[in-house]
Amino acid sequence: MKDDIYTLDAPRDYTKFPALNANYIEILGNSGFLFSLNLDRIFYYKPKLKISGAAGIAVMPNGRYLEQSYCISNNYIFFDGDHHLEIGPGLTLWRKFNPDCKDTSEFPRSHWESVWFGMFRLGYRYQKNEEGFFFKAGLTPFPYRKYDCASEWFPTHWNYLFGIAIGVTY
Repeated sequence: MKDDIYTLDAPRDYTKFPALNANYIEILGNSGFLFSLNLDRIFYYKPKLKISGAAGIAVMPNGRYLEQSYCISNNYIFFDGDHHLEIGPGLTLWRKFNPDCKDTSEFPRSHWESVWFGMFRLGYRYQKNEEGFFFKAGLTPFPYRKYDCASEWFPTHWNYLFGIAIGVTY
């Protein structure tokens, strides 16, 4: 009987092949809802500058309906090491269920509406080159028009959300 020789693969060199993907839950932040599930991918990597794209989805109950929010963002991540400055623009689609203002009956009907708004992120990002823990926190201001049946739309005003995200990188 021949002795079997078991060999392990060489360990991954994270300085040459860093962890580029992150899955995380964000509280407030880009979606405009209480929380969202997100995927982030670094597609340009240099030690002092990284560029990533992120996509996320969120749901929120509105009576018997579930409103949805879909967000995408482009992030510029500065500095070498584990602690980074993150800035970048984003775009969010919010599927809202609003009352129909033209229906003057006792029980007015409602309809689905798509609301688009852009936003900007300025924040802190903790991400090692190795796989593992991921954290980010940042301010995400965005212009928004609040729906009102009396005047259809209020003028644009700014909302300021402070988002916190935790997750894993791989």
